Amino acid sequence: IELFALLYILFAIKTLISYSSFGYPVTTLTIFIKLLMFPMLYLYFIINMRSETLMFLAKHFSILIILSFLPYIFGVLAPMGEGYDLSSFGLIGSFGLVGPFLNPHSASLSLAFSMIVISSNIRKENQHRENLFYVLLIALGFYEIMNTYVRTGLVIYLLVLLYLYLREI
Repeated sequence: IELFALLYILFAIKTLISYSSFGYPVTTLTIFIKLLMFPMLYLYFIINMRSETLMFLAKHFSILIILSFLPYIFGVLAPMGEGYDLSSFGLIGSFGLVGPFLNPHSASLSLAFSMIVISSNIRKENQHRENLFYVLLIALGFYEIMNTYVRTGLVIYLLVLLYLYLREI
């Protein structure tokens, strides 16, 4: 993984050496900084934080993402963006679930990765109530991901779920 971060940093440096750096230096520098942020943050967290702390943050952030869709499902909050117009499917005035995100694709992908983290936390040594809570969260996330009407997140979740359980076999 650290090799991946190094390759990502090299890719960011490569953007500085391009034709656009002569014509649009500020734009090129902005792209360089945006590309460099991900690997630098990754390396910072990997070097400075314990793996238990990172798993704690990932698990609780995933729970937050899944539960943050509830006010949008119940109509308490209006979504920030619009999903797909479903009038062509006979649902007049209906749009796919976006939740706190700006478009249905980011909502679907965020839900998928949240469900992956929650699925990886289901273990035999957990208490029964804890595993039940995780299963209910996954069911809620599955309902939410189906309501985004973007199947990319669903495919990602199912493929990683297949990998997680085939790895055990």
